Amino acid sequence: MPYAIRLVFLFVSATFLGAVVATAAHSDRVLGKIATFVLSAFIGIAAWIVSNFLGNPILKIRNTRQEAIRIAERNANVGIQASDDRARAARENLGNIGAELRAHTRAASQLVRLYCHLCGYDLEGASRAMYGLADMVGAPYGDATHQNTLDGVYICLNAYSHLTPERVAEVREMIATAR
Repeated sequence: MPYAIRLVFLFVSATFLGAVVATAAHSDRVLGKIATFVLSAFIGIAAWIVSNFLGNPILKIRNTRQEAIRIAERNANVGIQASDDRARAARENLGNIGAELRAHTRAASQLVRLYCHLCGYDLEGASRAMYGLADMVGAPYGDATHQNTLDGVYICLNAYSHLTPERVAEVREMIATAR
């Protein structure tokens, strides 16, 4: 919460400073040149702040989302017949990406959470599905269970364009009953 308060304070003070500089720019020619310089510096600083405190976390979430989709696709069907090393690596990969998704969910700022909501990302649901896939590695589950969980990952990460609308509705119902 203090982070959001600081961002609001920064925005309000930046708006006030911009208004003061714009007013001064119209009052005097020399003062106008100074005001233009100050305004340019202010815009540069504001862009740096926005890119570092909003852009970087969003890029991290987007990269984690893509990595989660790739890892889920690669390790979703590791079954009983897999070697111990392959099963261990699959469990580790799925567990690590599940933990990373959950960490993003719990440590993200309000703006990043808003971004995830607007993009339709359910990072917590994807994290649970990843843990479910990790638990299925090497266990005697059927292919349908693996596929349902994998499709749940796709739906939670809003990457389900390859699924039919009926399949999406079916998996969403399964997700709702599982919660």
